[in-house]
Amino acid sequence: MGYTIRSSEKTSSSASEMETKALLHLLCEDGDKGDIVGFAIDFFNDVTGMDRNAFRLYDVQSKGTDSGPSALGQELVTLYKNYSSEFKGFFVAQILFVRSVTKPVLGDQVLSEFRYCDMTENAQEKLRSSFLQACEDKKYIDNNLLNDEAVASFLNQVVFVVAKPDKEDYIRPLIKTNNALATTDRDLRAIFAEIRKKQLGIKTSSKVEGLELAHPSEAFSSGHYLRRSDIELLVISRLLNRNPLKAGVPRPFESISTSLKRIMRRECWMVAKTISPNKCSLQLRPMLFGRFLATL
Repeated sequence: MGYTIRSSEKTSSSASEMETKALLHLLCEDGDKGDIVGFAIDFFNDVTGMDRNAFRLYDVQSKGTDSGPSALGQELVTLYKNYSSEFKGFFVAQILFVRSVTKPVLGDQVLSEFRYCDMTENAQEKLRSSFLQACEDKKYIDNNLLNDEAVASFLNQVVFVVAKPDKEDYIRPLIKTNNALATTDRDLRAIFAEIRKKQLGIKTSSKVEGLELAHPSEAFSSGHYLRRSDIELLVISRLLNRNPLKAGVPRPFESISTSLKRIMRRECWMVAKTISPNKCSLQLRPMLFGRFLATL
């Protein structure tokens, strides 16, 4: 029996942003290792990183709201479905990516990544209870798989990640130089928006609910797959094709720019007089140097 895709869902704008952050989190974490060559979008889960042969799957469920213990438990269902599925040997990471967590989850600790064992005792109890109830409510979760040992093993596997608030923090690590043509935060947010748009387009391109798979590699040809190289090429092209002076001359160079303009105008005037010393009128100058002078 193969793997059946379940629980694909509609996406709000806030959830869409979180899914893009989740994708870029995987990409940034992988870094130069190159283990992840692409991402299945709204296929196995919200985002799933894949290696070249689809033997290693990095599964991510995202949530775009503040989460307490019970909410975290409810969001673990799809991760558990994959963890206990026919493809369980392929899923090597289970990540719940959330906007933020409430204080009862970690107590006085401030952590951007944590595990079940890092939570307060009360939070662990609430999460586990909520998780079991959510699994029982889903028809695609086999209740026979909800034994204490399997549940404990799964909960100890999950990594909880709290998203960074700023979008540009997910683009900056993809730039391999400290100062890529004076890139601004606005430029980085624009790149993030393009990746988000591309991801959302893939997500809504076709329905995959109920599709049966014999191997994870079928995601490559599903239409729900985004290559890592496409993201990296998009980032590079936007950095190279941008005009660093579009917003005007940087303030520290204004005096230099002004003096250069005066020198170039004077040189243009002298050339015009040399060509036609007796008719160097205001009408002749635009004819000879109009295009150049217009830029000064």
